[in-house]
Amino acid sequence: MRFIKNILFVLFFLVFMGEFIQNYYPYINSRMLYGAVTVAPKPTFTLDNWMSGMYQDSLMKEYEEDLGIHKGLIRFNNQVGYSVFNEIKAHNVVEGKNRMLFESAYIYAYYGRDFVGDTKVKENVSKLKYVQDELKKRNIDMLFVVCCGKASYNFENIPEQYNDSVKTKTNYDAYIEAFAKEKINYVDTRTILLKLKSNTKHPLFPSCGVHWSIFAASIAADTVLKKMEELHKMDMPDYHYEAGELSDTARYSDDDIGKAMNLIYDVPQYPLYYPKIVYKKDSTKTKPNVLLLGDSFLWTWMEPYHYPIEMFSNKSSWWYYSQELEWPAGSDGRHIRIEKLNLKEETLNRDFILIVYNEANLVNFDYGFANRMYNMLKADSVASNK
Repeated sequence: MRFIKNILFVLFFLVFMGEFIQNYYPYINSRMLYGAVTVAPKPTFTLDNWMSGMYQDSLMKEYEEDLGIHKGLIRFNNQVGYSVFNEIKAHNVVEGKNRMLFESAYIYAYYGRDFVGDTKVKENVSKLKYVQDELKKRNIDMLFVVCCGKASYNFENIPEQYNDSVKTKTNYDAYIEAFAKEKINYVDTRTILLKLKSNTKHPLFPSCGVHWSIFAASIAADTVLKKMEELHKMDMPDYHYEAGELSDTARYSDDDIGKAMNLIYDVPQYPLYYPKIVYKKDSTKTKPNVLLLGDSFLWTWMEPYHYPIEMFSNKSSWWYYSQELEWPAGSDGRHIRIEKLNLKEETLNRDFILIVYNEANLVNFDYGFANRMYNMLKADSVASNK
């Protein structure tokens, strides 16, 4: 018994000294943590905070998170869970066949578990149609882009625990059907990428990423830009592809799930292709003023190829999830909430409104944009008829 106590004391002493040395003389390069990591704020000293004990609790929380080996211990814990118990501690992440990682929302969307119903779809698309027609009267074109979800493309690698799921009508099915019926301008990237699946030389979805690959993003962007030129009858800047690079290391968002798992050793994945894009400078070309609305899939167009920056005018902007101004950011780097902006001024002075959402986000359609526009345009119509 005494021997065990001595061993525990030595281990405690070594951990304590290791932490002390790491804090002041770092000997381990602790990688930052990714994903939904909440950093404790530095506490503000006030008499009330001191008397209530809030200051002391906050200071202790900040100190605990700032410990030299804190990040390493989290990664160690996550690695043990993944390697020994097949547990993934990243939020809503599951591992499928061939070690492919998925966010569960895309699997639910693929099977139709989040279907909102035909009535809701019809209501949303009816308002969107009204908005599209009213904008066209003002020479503003609108295009809805549906981004292919990972589960729809890699359905054969969906985890076995979903094998008994019955695939029912999905939000994707209902919206694509309604778009075609109501003559909504749209691009269905799921159909495009699935047609390429059998003969593409390079992966269109990374095994450790949430989104489509950077390569697939370039294919989708090329299709969308051509559709924009067709709809608005304009000649946008030219660009061409040069020989890219096949990389064993995932870049940009191609490893976002893998990073969010915060492991010691990265999950292995197959090589990914990164094309090189060269933009041609030509002042005679048209750079439209575009309002972008959409989810994180738009980041694959912003980085690394900067499509919006290179192809759209500098008056363009991106409303992240139709809720806040993501690009361009304010001078202080903070994002402005859309409700603080004048909707009419921000929308009716555009050349183009481009709405981009992936399959899993169709459960929320366009996050209220069409409804807000519908109400505004209807009110304008009533006022002009008085």
